[in-house]
Amino acid sequence: MNSGDTLTQPVEAPRNRYIAMFHIGRSGSRVLADILNQHPQVYWDGETYERLIQDWEKKGKTIGTHGLPVDLIEHLQQRMTGTENTFFGFEVKFFHLRLAHITLQHYVEHLYQLGFSHFIILKRQNVLRKIVSSVIAHKNAQYHISANEKTKKTRIELDIDNVQIDRDAKPLIAYLQDYEKSFRTLETLLKDQQVLQLTYEDDISANPYVGYEKICHFLQVTPQAVSIRYGKTNPFTLAEMLINFREVAHLLKGTPFEWMLYE
Repeated sequence: MNSGDTLTQPVEAPRNRYIAMFHIGRSGSRVLADILNQHPQVYWDGETYERLIQDWEKKGKTIGTHGLPVDLIEHLQQRMTGTENTFFGFEVKFFHLRLAHITLQHYVEHLYQLGFSHFIILKRQNVLRKIVSSVIAHKNAQYHISANEKTKKTRIELDIDNVQIDRDAKPLIAYLQDYEKSFRTLETLLKDQQVLQLTYEDDISANPYVGYEKICHFLQVTPQAVSIRYGKTNPFTLAEMLINFREVAHLLKGTPFEWMLYE
């Protein structure tokens, strides 16, 4: 679907329809959020908490042992104000909850109380590539590129004992295990809810319209013409990006994560 395509008449959006998308970052969420926000019946607030955290950091504030100085639910309620006649969607990462000292279970329960009726789980099946992409983005201070921007290859040495991403630092294996555990917990908590499962590999990587149309179907709205304005930041193989690829491969050999080295 291109911007020049003929638009179909939009159907009336149901009132009070709220959508929460969970992901771990570097999963195509930016391009998906951008095209969702182009839909006339959707207000997509993006990474609500990430903007809040970045604003504190720009002001020189630090997130200490007492967690975030703002209640996440109250902040979300403020963002939802005035969106009752359209769909309101936002994104949350698991580490945002960790910083706020709130468990995933309690957070999901709060979302129920706020009236959230639709949940999207966006996974990146190859979480090793997500980790490498996060390290590179931090190194370059560039997290996204435009669709017409040329991609530049960055090579890094991944410290397998002390990976610093998600405002945390721990061994590579711990990140891989924690991501899987968090998604399993989330799926259990949402088993009786309206949930759409998406993956970066199947629904965004080759063609973001696939994920966009699935979400429109999930929300029961007519897909509208949208433009892809973001491109891939790290389309290279891990062997090309990792200076110490052999060390990482040795670490993951024989583990459930070994396949991620070569896809």
